[in-house]
Amino acid sequence: MKKFKKYLSIFKLIFLTRLSADLSFRMSFLATIIGSFCFIFLYMATLFLLMPHVQFGIWGQKEMWLFLGIFLIFCYTIFYIFWRGLWFLPENIRNGQLDYFMTKPIDLQFLVSILGGGTNNLLAVIFGVILTVWSASILGLQISILNLLFFIVTLSLSILDFYSMAFFFVILNLRFGYLGEAAYEIWDLQSFSRYPIEAFNKIPLIGYFIAIPFSLIITIPAKTLLVSTLQYGEIFIFSLISIFLIYAVRKFWQHEIKFYTSGN
Repeated sequence: MKKFKKYLSIFKLIFLTRLSADLSFRMSFLATIIGSFCFIFLYMATLFLLMPHVQFGIWGQKEMWLFLGIFLIFCYTIFYIFWRGLWFLPENIRNGQLDYFMTKPIDLQFLVSILGGGTNNLLAVIFGVILTVWSASILGLQISILNLLFFIVTLSLSILDFYSMAFFFVILNLRFGYLGEAAYEIWDLQSFSRYPIEAFNKIPLIGYFIAIPFSLIITIPAKTLLVSTLQYGEIFIFSLISIFLIYAVRKFWQHEIKFYTSGN
């Protein structure tokens, strides 16, 4: 518990510092907010125009508003917590700045991953929560405590899943040297998470298998709210795979960092 409080206080300090920096440059802060919400309203406009004409299995227009709300929570939580650290880590490996992080008496993976995200992303998360609650209300969903608990657990695992996949590609910079833009390609695949798995049934097989993991990380949490009868087997398998992925990437990082020197 003492260690948990220590890391929580570090987390809080990093993000309060980032908030202070954002508020110091108000016009830049306002521009980032406008930029984030332009993307959000573009997603919303796409759904508004597309969904009256198509339906993806159980996902009609009202259900897709719920799906979009959950996607926004997922997407912008990742941007808020992890994006900055993962974006700069390959460059820090290349120029030897990782040495500075290694001198700190803090878990290295934690420190390099969480460098503080823009407050505009936090506002987008809050908007996603509001959209999710509103969508659940217009659908008339009777959400039990158990449904809510499984939603929080599966969504948290989904966020850590994507982080782990993104972190894996960053770790490859330790194994193969600086990879440039290749280390960030997975961020483009995040767009598959905007739609449920049923939306990809008719695409070519290779595209379907690429889309599956990214779509499922939103589909599974969304179904815990949408479907009254929880699919415990589906949730268990998803959780098991997620925990394995998070653990495996953690071990891969610990193995590769042993051989790191700035002279490399």
